[in-house]
Amino acid sequence: MLNQGLNGVIEEIKEELRKPAQLTKEGLHALAVREAMIIACEAVIRYAKRYAKLAKELAEKENDKVRKGELKKIAETCDRVPADPARNFQEALQSFWFVHLAVLQAAASESTSPGRFDQYVYPFLKQDIDKRSLTFQEAAELLGCLWLKINEIRTFRPGGTSELAIAAELQNLTIGGVTPDGEDATNELSYMVLECERQLRFPQPQLSLRYHDGLPERFLIKAVETNRDHGGGKPAFFNDKATITGLCQEGVTLQDARDWAPQGCVERYVQFSSGGYRKINVNLP
Repeated sequence: MLNQGLNGVIEEIKEELRKPAQLTKEGLHALAVREAMIIACEAVIRYAKRYAKLAKELAEKENDKVRKGELKKIAETCDRVPADPARNFQEALQSFWFVHLAVLQAAASESTSPGRFDQYVYPFLKQDIDKRSLTFQEAAELLGCLWLKINEIRTFRPGGTSELAIAAELQNLTIGGVTPDGEDATNELSYMVLECERQLRFPQPQLSLRYHDGLPERFLIKAVETNRDHGGGKPAFFNDKATITGLCQEGVTLQDARDWAPQGCVERYVQFSSGGYRKINVNLP
């Protein structure tokens, strides 16, 4: 979504539709699914452009110059993403939010997890920092705004369940771990996520840290300090080595297993590769 936009996804689906259809039950089902995918993607694009229209209208009425500029930027961002590829950190966060929110609305489930957020969003942060078009402080404020939106999500539950699991929407966001090549995957966004959690102390998102022996000591200390200051068990620590071994024993390739992430409560899944849960019951020994 971030690198090609929903228009790019729609074009890929249309390419599939141009191929001769198999007049079988499975073939007709696949045809219907692809047509439904286009409808869903186009709906998300229209949804985002409604926000762009509203932000533009608000900007025209706004007298404060600073807020007027912010609203114009919001309108420009929402008009572009998630329809087209994100060009910067703000567009990447906005595109992520629209798509994440759309999946939550479509699935009517609280357990839709963002996965390895610090891996697929980080390139946009690095690009802006390298170009000096964004400071770390400005990026942190944008991240905090996203955290605020995530905490607006609420799932209706029976009274007793709500009392026991208040604000537990199970949007499990992951940081740390290793790259597909087995190297440490920690980056500046990993640290920024921890600091955002430490300062804001929100219940959502659920935050998981993939612990491994090559984790930088500074990052580990930062994680422990965040856990202490937040007071809500965030981040939770997951054993990277044990989980990767468990996934490989189930037939997952080593490269794919290294891209795992907790989903929902503590289920493990391979990011972008598996639609269901892989319940690997391992953790820190």
